[in-house]
Amino acid sequence: DIPVEDVRAAAADTASYGLPDEAGGNPEGWLGAQTYIVPPNSDTTGILRLMVQETVQTLEALSIPPEEWQPSLIKASIAQREGMPQDFGKVVRVIINRAEPTNPETVGMLGMDSVNLYGLGLDGVLITQEQKEVDTPYNTFMHPGLPPTPICTPSVEALTATVNPPEGTWNYFVTVNLATGETRFASTYEEFLGYRDEYRAWLQENPDYHQTGEVPGMGEADEELSP
Repeated sequence: DIPVEDVRAAAADTASYGLPDEAGGNPEGWLGAQTYIVPPNSDTTGILRLMVQETVQTLEALSIPPEEWQPSLIKASIAQREGMPQDFGKVVRVIINRAEPTNPETVGMLGMDSVNLYGLGLDGVLITQEQKEVDTPYNTFMHPGLPPTPICTPSVEALTATVNPPEGTWNYFVTVNLATGETRFASTYEEFLGYRDEYRAWLQENPDYHQTGEVPGMGEADEELSP
């Protein structure tokens, strides 16, 4: 029953509900995804405080140090958008590897479509070439490293995956079966191209599936691919 305008106004007063300084004044990603028992007559600020406390408690329970809270939420949010739960750890490793400035495959560019779309105020994982060329702080084809904020509220599972992601040299991933979410991870662009072809072959064999809008863990398997 609370108007959206009231929620936005309350969210702007970040000190009133205890948003940590690490968030940089932006609550994106900090409002814990949970079912809450809300006390009667709770106001918007009180509800936001509950949600932020939920996230802080999760970060503390995972023994993530405060200086890593924001980067962990950012990585977890991207994994949430880009991957399937069973692959969150590997997706986090891809994010870490791609963000490394000395990585010859990526030179520090994440190249994640979901992040670019967030910067454009859009949802989803498929992006056009024209959209890739719009310069926002979230354009991961233009700006190296992590984006300035999370791009969604990550699950506890995604956050957990940031604590100790599996070791690996992966730089790319492609979901090769949209029905099962089966995803392949590649270290080199050449290897990635092979998985892309496997994905395209699956689409040819299942031409009607793509029209349903169900696109789990697409990664970088769109038609206009970027390394």
